[in-house]
Amino acid sequence: MKISLAWLKEIVDIPWSVEETADKLTLLGFQVEGITYTGVKLDNIIAVQIQSIEKHPNADRLQIAKVYDGKNERTIVCGAPNIAVEQVVPLALPGTKLGDQFEIKVTKIRGIESEGMLCSERELGLSDNHAGIFQLPIKSQLGAMVNDIIGGEDVIFDIEVTPNRPDNLSHIGIARELAALTGKKLHFHKSQWKTHKIGPKCKIIIKEPKMCHRYLGKIFLDVKVGPSPQWMVQRLNTCGIRSINNIVDITNYVLLEWGHPLHSFDLEKCNGQEIVVRMAKEGESILALDEKKYPLLKEDLIIADRKDPIAIAGIMGGQLSGVTETTTKILLESAIFDPATVRKTSKRLNLKSESSYRFERGTDSETAQQASLRAAHLLMELANGQPGQASDVFPTKPKKIVISMDRQKMHDLLGIKVDDSKVDKIFKNLGFSSVKSKMGWKCQIPSFRKDLFEDADLIEEIARHIGYDNIPETLPRLNPGQIPADQEPINQKTLTTYLKGQGLNETITSSFSSSELIQKLGTAENRWIKILNPVSQEETILRPTLLANLLKAVTRNIHYQRDTIRLFEWGKTYQKNEQNLALEEQKMALVLYGNSLTSHWSKKNDVYDFFDLKGLLEGIASLSDQQIILKNLPTNPLSYYAPHQSFGIMRENAIIGYAGALHPALAKEFDFKYPCYMAEWILNPTGRKHPFIRPLPRFPFVERDLAIVVEKNKNWVEIEQVVRQSENRFLDAVYPFDIFMGGSLKPHQKSIAFRVRLNSIERTLSDVEINGTIEKIKDGLKKRIGAELR
Repeated sequence: MKISLAWLKEIVDIPWSVEETADKLTLLGFQVEGITYTGVKLDNIIAVQIQSIEKHPNADRLQIAKVYDGKNERTIVCGAPNIAVEQVVPLALPGTKLGDQFEIKVTKIRGIESEGMLCSERELGLSDNHAGIFQLPIKSQLGAMVNDIIGGEDVIFDIEVTPNRPDNLSHIGIARELAALTGKKLHFHKSQWKTHKIGPKCKIIIKEPKMCHRYLGKIFLDVKVGPSPQWMVQRLNTCGIRSINNIVDITNYVLLEWGHPLHSFDLEKCNGQEIVVRMAKEGESILALDEKKYPLLKEDLIIADRKDPIAIAGIMGGQLSGVTETTTKILLESAIFDPATVRKTSKRLNLKSESSYRFERGTDSETAQQASLRAAHLLMELANGQPGQASDVFPTKPKKIVISMDRQKMHDLLGIKVDDSKVDKIFKNLGFSSVKSKMGWKCQIPSFRKDLFEDADLIEEIARHIGYDNIPETLPRLNPGQIPADQEPINQKTLTTYLKGQGLNETITSSFSSSELIQKLGTAENRWIKILNPVSQEETILRPTLLANLLKAVTRNIHYQRDTIRLFEWGKTYQKNEQNLALEEQKMALVLYGNSLTSHWSKKNDVYDFFDLKGLLEGIASLSDQQIILKNLPTNPLSYYAPHQSFGIMRENAIIGYAGALHPALAKEFDFKYPCYMAEWILNPTGRKHPFIRPLPRFPFVERDLAIVVEKNKNWVEIEQVVRQSENRFLDAVYPFDIFMGGSLKPHQKSIAFRVRLNSIERTLSDVEINGTIEKIKDGLKKRIGAELR
């Protein structure tokens, strides 16, 4: 955004040099990306009127002009073709220096003495245009310094304003920040909205109050459309906006000054003196001011008359209602539109403007009113506008924002103590209404500050206006206490290192997914979180599962002729819970597909199976201090898992995820020729497994084999857990070696045979100790899981 220093100085007193001002802006958070010096010193260039023009007797392309400066008449030899009698033009008097070495002198040109030089825009430093003499306003005072008429030297700051500070997309916004530093008041006075009881009034209907929060409309009669005064043209040019006519220039000028977009309609071209703010109808279109026709959709907000669209709300006006040279009756619009709606339409139509840039970031209802008043004043002054009655429809009034800030928290976050008087002064300079208490401050935030929500935001304001460079460097206050290694949570790096060591590749996929893909996996649509303005139709919802995009990655790798695919991913998933609120969970997922071993001539290729997946999950569980169990479930947990080939991942008797084979029907849709095994579970911080250290055995160990009958749904992890909890004094190891079903066993039973190894680091175990330990294990198995010795 381009900001004129001369314009800023009209609004606020700036005591710093150009470079110091740029530094102050940067420290306030507005990076100055460039500084441009415009214009030249015009102290010896005056306004004169051309009285007469004659052809030069000795040159075909030169003319002799008699000019008058209000006191004296001068003769000037000029070669410009565009001069005419009664024009007011700039004259550089003898002694004037244009540029570094070009000095104007009284000199003879082809025998005729010339007492100065008429100047083009290039000589004045206004632009590179030198095709003709620059024309001053016809009412300019003769003999006055051109510097006083159009302004001379200026400095233009190219400033980057962050998206959260739309209130600073204007000269008044930047001036407000500088005034808060200096403690000086701004030089403008806010007007009050004045109503006129006579004259026409426009009826305003807002059919979409959620999309249009306020609409101000004011009619002006007997408007005279023409060129803008040079001072306004010059300011618009320096800020990168081309002058069109006085009506359009006034709205652009106020945009640069106040930061709020305005628009003028030719009311006589509208169908009835009525403005309707509504959504577009199916099949409607509009011919915009850029002479392009845009098709409209039902989700586009428009401004319409009684019949047709006359503007795309917050983006661009329509050509059919645009102001032209014959316009005499206008409606001045100042409105507040919903940022998301403007952004969506602007993006879809690929149509951006200065207005949409500001509406997308958020505008302020009070600023909308002040901008309208400022434009009304300029229309009356520069376009002879006679104001009619004003309309103000304000269906959605913003709530007042009050934020409390704790004094001690401020000191802790800043690392320094700030005097209460300095805090009071900063709040006052920023326009905050603050009340001080024993604990801190309670501040009412101005409506134009859309970026302040909590106490940390107020503390940041204190830091900005103290100056980050004025906060001394201090060492951080660290707690010397250390977390014991066994209590330190398992982090992403630990698990990533483990999985990479098992041959898996980490994958990072998009947080978005397509509704078609999620539908295939059977996730209920009422749990989806849909994106209002998706980048593409392939990314229309936030992913409710990591597996969707991982399976797409498997397909992509198959197309690249990969025969071994082992992928895992960390990430967040998003879906609605039972209360229809957004639920965000940190999860981990992995997939195994294809050959489990690298192809080799000496061995047969094996594809991944259920036990490869189970082994990986058990390895991950072994890193945690909490027991993680893989448990068979009576029914298929999720529709995208194959029946009877999936199980739940449990921690502390709660299911945290699922694992198993991809359903064959889905595997066919993904063109998988091998089974695909996958798992996904919620990640909760767990401590590392406590390291267990024991000396090497010096005494012989004893082994005993046991065979028990249990229900089919009992797995080995549960059995091992019961054995270890029943006796841990002499138990060295326990592992299964046989499983049997059928025979004399009932259909719902199975027999598991396992070996128990007992050992002591102090002595050789006696028969009494050995038998006692085995009895404890038998008793524990019977009581805990109903196991019977076979």
